[in-house]
Amino acid sequence: MIYGMCDESFSLNATLKVPVNLDKNYVYFYVTIFNYCSWVLGAGLGGLFGSLVQLNVQGLDFVMTALFIVLFTEQLKSVHSRQNAFIGLLMTVISLVVCGPDTFLLITLLLLLLIFTISYFWKKGMVNNDN
Repeated sequence: MIYGMCDESFSLNATLKVPVNLDKNYVYFYVTIFNYCSWVLGAGLGGLFGSLVQLNVQGLDFVMTALFIVLFTEQLKSVHSRQNAFIGLLMTVISLVVCGPDTFLLITLLLLLLIFTISYFWKKGMVNNDN
């Protein structure tokens, strides 16, 4: 299913409470397939007919930010530990303040990759933690 994964599929599958009478793997598969097909169909139709539609989208630049805030909030409500979410939020704010709006996202992602990789290996006992 990794080839069909997108933000929406991950968020839905991560927070979905599958009824006991349904097979989780099939539900996750169908959610991912539906999202993938809707992305492909939407992009294809947009490519073919997008120039025929004249829309004024001024002022809609907040939509993706709002979407990610909603997805983040839903995931926060569904997990047992919120530590990783708050680490991500803290690193985002620090990177934004230190690096500015042009490069903070890349710096944040690199910092989070480093922090969570070290944390993973630390928990697995692969990093010397004999302090």
